[in-house]
Amino acid sequence: MGQPAGGIYDSRLDPVICKALQHPRSLDDMIKCTKFSRSEIRLLYRGFKQDYILTLSVLCRGTIEDKLKWIFRFYDISGDGQLSRESFADVIRSLYDLIGPTVQPRVQENEIQKHIDEILEHVDPLQVNQVTVEDFIEYCKDRPPLIESIQSLSSSF
Repeated sequence: MGQPAGGIYDSRLDPVICKALQHPRSLDDMIKCTKFSRSEIRLLYRGFKQDYILTLSVLCRGTIEDKLKWIFRFYDISGDGQLSRESFADVIRSLYDLIGPTVQPRVQENEIQKHIDEILEHVDPLQVNQVTVEDFIEYCKDRPPLIESIQSLSSSF
């Protein structure tokens, strides 16, 4: 029920399961809706809670340097400690995909490349197309409005 041929659940096919997925009432509902076992859900939930609490701790109570390091790791999708031209492109494309049809006209690839060029011009002064966490922090700290914006996360809680 609700499973297309490809095996991927399409919530539009079963409004009852869709509602349960949005607000499951019990662990048994989660098992039915997700096809994860009881132990898998408990493990995922425990890990999620820990990650969520640590993230909130950094964003709400951390120093500006802690916050900047967290932001850098967020953008470092390859996890190699450097932001490359390609990783900037992936992140920027994802952000544009996220805001989707609200951006009219659609953002073209050449505009994304121009945006990346502008970022790298400021963050990557040696023009090696690699930005380290130190470069990123230095860049951000030299921009008071950016720091104030990041610090406003702390005052929200």
